[in-house]
Amino acid sequence: MLNHKRLILAATAISLVSLTMIACKGSAENDDSSKSKRRDDVNRSDNPKGDDREPRGSVGLRARNNDEVVVKLAKKIISDCEMVMSRWDEKTCPDYASWSEGDIFEAGAHDVTLVNLVEDPEPKVRGLAATALSRRGVQYRNEAELASRVTSALKRERNEAVARDMASAVSRIQLEKVSLTDDVLSLAADHPLEEVRHRLTQGLLRPNGETEKVYLFVRNAAERHQEPKMRINALEAFGMNPIRGRDADLCAMLRRVSTTDANGEVAATAVKVALQKNHDDCGAEYDAVLSHVEKLAKGGEVSSSDIPLGLRTLSKRKDIDDQLRQRTLAAAEAILANPANDGRARGWALRVIGESDPEGAVIAGKYASDTSRHVKEMAADIAAGKVKVKER
Repeated sequence: MLNHKRLILAATAISLVSLTMIACKGSAENDDSSKSKRRDDVNRSDNPKGDDREPRGSVGLRARNNDEVVVKLAKKIISDCEMVMSRWDEKTCPDYASWSEGDIFEAGAHDVTLVNLVEDPEPKVRGLAATALSRRGVQYRNEAELASRVTSALKRERNEAVARDMASAVSRIQLEKVSLTDDVLSLAADHPLEEVRHRLTQGLLRPNGETEKVYLFVRNAAERHQEPKMRINALEAFGMNPIRGRDADLCAMLRRVSTTDANGEVAATAVKVALQKNHDDCGAEYDAVLSHVEKLAKGGEVSSSDIPLGLRTLSKRKDIDDQLRQRTLAAAEAILANPANDGRARGWALRVIGESDPEGAVIAGKYASDTSRHVKEMAADIAAGKVKVKER
């Protein structure tokens, strides 16, 4: 009887051990399955659609969805060509000429590959991609995913040579369309590289001039930024890009900067832009601007050629009346007459007179022996007939 009980107990123990082993095996299998599932989840998160997008860590030249033609050309340029002053030498590198000016990137044909390349760890690769995007890119400007990646690349970029072209590329993005207005304006205000801040400020108006935030950012930079170079770039942006429907606000700002800014170069740039007609028209501000120019000229304070260049632009317009044209010539004559003004500026002022005043040759003769080389050379050009009165 006792032996019988012992047998029963032994059998029970064996059964318990078996059940435990089975449970442990099942647990291990479940654990392996769970680990496998997590690996699958990681792969799926990198490639949710099962398409040919690259898994993490495969970027730049190594991205699988690159166009091989572009990759081969980039590698050939990097291996065979030399850089001069952080730029590829097109004269000695025909492959780079094909890259920068050829048809390979026509109409944004390889934007996806170029966006991959701006994420490459090698600066030369990023620079090549940024150059091509800024000159020929199309698709990235209007597609949110591509635009966001280029903007993020610029945010990380610290190589100045690369950052210049990358900032030019970002400045061409249609910001509102891809919801990047605030991100890019933040870079324009705070990027650690000065060249990035300046290029964005100067370039953003062309595709985004109708966007209120962009217009206000550039206008405020022109009038109030602490860096004179930033103010000049912002002013030049208005000179290069037509801005319609904002003439009252814009022209009032240009008049204020023209007549009150303590930095002579900034004020001169504002004069030049105010007298252009890329915006609607600043006619209401001309009197104040021209009066200020005459005041500077008589005081010998004209130190930049931008002021006579602005006068030249205004004098050549066909839509101004004789009174305004004579007022413009009077300002040019005031600059020319005072030897204390900058010599180059006086030379340009004489050119304005030579192109607009029928008596220009007579006036030029009085300055044939001027102390300024620039004035003497312009007087000689007018006497030789190289500069003539332009027909209106």
